[in-house]
Amino acid sequence: MDESPESMEPPPTYAIPIVCLIVACGLGALEFYMIAFESRVEVKSLFLIPGALLLGVIGLFDPRVPSSLQPGARGYPLKVRVIANTCWAISLLVGAAFYFGVVR
Repeated sequence: MDESPESMEPPPTYAIPIVCLIVACGLGALEFYMIAFESRVEVKSLFLIPGALLLGVIGLFDPRVPSSLQPGARGYPLKVRVIANTCWAISLLVGAAFYFGVVR
């Protein structure tokens, strides 16, 4: 019964949540500029910004969450993968609410 936990490949890092936060802020600023000055909406960013923001904020507390989404990631607990995929599901719902509620 001496089972050692499987190592996580690739190891979790804080670089991924920081990049997610930078991307979310950059896309948010670009979206604000396009709405305010060009009077148009980039629909793809409406769906990406909430997910990147959620993964970035959650990743600052637990870097395993965004790291578990990397291709070939293994050894991560199921709970971590569920949280990461739930962030993208919430992002899809928030993006749809913005698109169908605000844009149209």
